[in-house]
Amino acid sequence: MSKLLELVGDAPEVQFAGGDVIIQEGAPAGDLFLLKSGEVEVLRDQMSIGRISKEGSALGEISALLGVPATATVVALAPCTFAVVKDAASVMPLAMRSRWRLRGIWRVAFRG
Repeated sequence: MSKLLELVGDAPEVQFAGGDVIIQEGAPAGDLFLLKSGEVEVLRDQMSIGRISKEGSALGEISALLGVPATATVVALAPCTFAVVKDAASVMPLAMRSRWRLRGIWRVAFRG
C-alpha cells in the first residue's frame, strides 16, 4: 500500500465504471482521488497524456493544493476504486505545501 493510502486509511471509497468521467478539465475541484484499483486515462485539451494504474497514484492533487479548476480530465478505462479526500490540503505533508513545491506544481499545471 502506498504511503498516501496509509495516511488517509479511513477516507471514504468511491467506485467508477469504465467510461465514467472522474475529473472534468476546467471544473471546480478540490477533492483528492487516490487510486486503489483500476486504470484511468488523463486528457488535457482532449488529448491523451497518459494512463495510470499504479495503486496509490494521486489524481486531482494540483487543484486540491492550488485551489484552481481541474487542469485535466480523468476517465476510468475500467472499473476503478478510489479513496477520496475532501479536504486534501489538510492531510498533505507540510513539505508538499511548501512555497517552492507549490511553484513547481503551478509550473507543471499551467505550462502550455
